[in-house]
Amino acid sequence: DARPPEDYDRRWPFGFGILRSFSLGVAAAHLGREKDAAKQLLELQNLLPMAAQESAMVANLSYVANHTATAVLAHVQGNTKAALTAMRLAADVEMSMPYSEPPKWLLPSRECYGQALLAAGMPAEAEETFRSAL
Repeated sequence: DARPPEDYDRRWPFGFGILRSFSLGVAAAHLGREKDAAKQLLELQNLLPMAAQESAMVANLSYVANHTATAVLAHVQGNTKAALTAMRLAADVEMSMPYSEPPKWLLPSRECYGQALLAAGMPAEAEETFRSAL
């Protein structure tokens, strides 16, 4: 990954910095590169205060990105409890946002939380989560 010139992550903390770190972090986690994933998560978290200054919507989207990336990293590290907690937080933040079509966030957090519950061997809780998404 080659960083663009200048300070794009500072000038556009969500559109460039947070989404970039989110994408690279989740990809690294799924590729088994936990150190790289943790580095990207830290970069994302360092941008949260700047993103929060843009607007409430950008702040919420940034928090969803943070919680989701945290959940993915915790999952690959085998920390199921932390992964479920973080994914639940992501879903809660997303569900607190006003409804819009198309959705503002690229992944359906509630459904991702339901999948995490299934993977953790909690089918009844997963069913309840999936049904609440209908």
